[in-house]
Amino acid sequence: MTVNDWPVFTDFMNYSNTTTYKTALARSGNAATQTEAWVWLYRSTSAISSLVVQANSTTWAAGSTFTLYGIANADIGAYATGGIITQDATYYYHAFGSSGTFTPSRALTADILVVAGGGGGAAGFTNQGGAGGGGAGGVLALATQSLSNGTGYTVTVGAGGAGSTGTGTGTSGGNSTFASLSGTVYGGGGGGSYTSNAGLSGGSGGGAQGGYVASGGTGTSGQGNNGGSTTSGLNNAGASGGGAGGAGNQGGTTSGGAGGAGVSTVTNWGAIAALVQATGYGVNGAIGGGGGGGAYGNGVGGTATAGGGNGGTSYGTYAAPTAGVSGTGGGGGGGGSVYSVVGGTNSNGANGGSGLIIVRYAK
Repeated sequence: MTVNDWPVFTDFMNYSNTTTYKTALARSGNAATQTEAWVWLYRSTSAISSLVVQANSTTWAAGSTFTLYGIANADIGAYATGGIITQDATYYYHAFGSSGTFTPSRALTADILVVAGGGGGAAGFTNQGGAGGGGAGGVLALATQSLSNGTGYTVTVGAGGAGSTGTGTGTSGGNSTFASLSGTVYGGGGGGSYTSNAGLSGGSGGGAQGGYVASGGTGTSGQGNNGGSTTSGLNNAGASGGGAGGAGNQGGTTSGGAGGAGVSTVTNWGAIAALVQATGYGVNGAIGGGGGGGAYGNGVGGTATAGGGNGGTSYGTYAAPTAGVSGTGGGGGGGGSVYSVVGGTNSNGANGGSGLIIVRYAK
């Protein structure tokens, strides 16, 4: 401010701090006479939110001016390169829907979510029971990982497994890794088929073929769950793949098993719904759902959530199974058992969804 041609400059240090006292530094002077400096301590932990300018024993001279300046808390940008970068009020996020490299421009403490590719569903074969759905890719969340300035960390995102087009099992999903920090996060197991009844093991296991005594694939501890199993004669529809949040389900006599549950909360991070929504991935804030089992007879395919694909229907109103959603690690749906007049000799299994890796760190 300028008072009587004497400029006075006062700096309030850490004025918004609520844990310490605040220091004020002032200087004033006139080139022809003197220069003065003062230091004060504002003895309160409350933030300074207003200022009152007043004269002590005199009135302000006409023409006195007062100007208030502040230093903005500017966003200087992300502290790393790689992936699709987004942000909210607290974090920067780097989302990798495909493989790449993450390189910090300063030392960082980061949280890392690693999702592998989902398994493909198997094809349903004529009058041989509904096929098994693919298992979800493994989901692993790492907290407070120390990342070095200038180091390029290799990010490997697993592809979704292909659904089968013949009598074999669905293809398991690809594995995902974040350099050496995550270890291997396993792709979901492929769904069981007419010739290979059991579901394959993986991050989450694939579901078994219907109409036989067959086991679902085994899920990996800490990453996913087992696929659904089947019982001969009682359950002719296909079982579903396991999900990151729950095991796969046995099919009914005609309708396929519902896909294993995905997750919107994971160990070490807690809720991830806002995270996956902020980066544009996930389905309703969740990931890692298992693929639904294929139908038999007049049944319907098993439904799926959290990125898993639905199972296919059988004869009647025929519908193909649906694929797992990209970037969720969802398992593909199993094909329904069909007559040749509506679907050929088999109903192809659906592909699993690709995986995902997200790195977040505080601003």
